[in-house]
Amino acid sequence: MKKLTALLVACVMFMATASSVFAATTYETKIEANVNFRTTPSTSSPSKVIKMLKPGTKVHVIYLENDGWLYVQTTDGKKGYMSSGANYSTYNVTAAEKKASKVVNYAKSIAPKVSYKWGVRDTKNMIFDCSSYTQYVYGQAINKYIGWGANAQTNYGKKITKISDLKRGDLVMFSVATKGKIGHVGIYIGDGKFIHNLSPKYDVITSDLTSGSWKTKFISGTRVIQ
Repeated sequence: MKKLTALLVACVMFMATASSVFAATTYETKIEANVNFRTTPSTSSPSKVIKMLKPGTKVHVIYLENDGWLYVQTTDGKKGYMSSGANYSTYNVTAAEKKASKVVNYAKSIAPKVSYKWGVRDTKNMIFDCSSYTQYVYGQAINKYIGWGANAQTNYGKKITKISDLKRGDLVMFSVATKGKIGHVGIYIGDGKFIHNLSPKYDVITSDLTSGSWKTKFISGTRVIQ
């Protein structure tokens, strides 16, 4: 009897947890033609087909990975990639999403070449601090000028106060040395993560914004792409 009670309690706890995880997700997009749900945004190996998404299936679009792929979540909580072709779903890709993907993908593509040095903006040798890195990325990816300085970059778009309201391509600002004062900036890449030029030790890395120290240090975001 005790084992049965414990099992029932565990089931209730699992259901409550699952509910809290997926409650905020709206499955707003409907599949209109058979499309493969893949592990990576490619049709080539090592990408694998998780399953076929059939007409009538609903998914949540997390973000546009690039012009060819959407990163989506199915109703059972699985995440993967599907074609962004208009004939496959009811999702309409916006111009802002395309720009955001260019920003994020460019930030990732140059990451291995970038070194960190505070107060430096050396485009020839790819040496930047946190804000000259974000400034360079926006300029090169979408020809969008934003000022140099983490605090200054809050003036180049719409202020976002909640982590849950961030969109792919938004700037994210943090306090580092002084609590409550902006001292660091990165680019939100979606799904709770951001890319940033952190320090001489790490250079450009991707970090989690939904837990740990970066969540507590978050001050605001800036939506440059609208």
